[in-house]
Amino acid sequence: MVVDEARRTQLIEEALKHALQRQPVEKVADLDLTKLAVDIEAIIGAEPHPLDPEGDGLTTGELNAANDL
Repeated sequence: MVVDEARRTQLIEEALKHALQRQPVEKVADLDLTKLAVDIEAIIGAEPHPLDPEGDGLTTGELNAANDL
């Protein structure tokens, strides 16, 4: 799907607003950037990473499975 630059910027802005609402923090340093990125990707339609489909960071089990590949 081809999206023009202005529309993509608008999608990212909307996704960022939504994702930030899910993390009520007082300081930017307190943001979980991985969760923020996953939320934004989910909203703009990016495919989740195959090793971490939940977007919660790699667990020990997922790391072990990745090492077995």
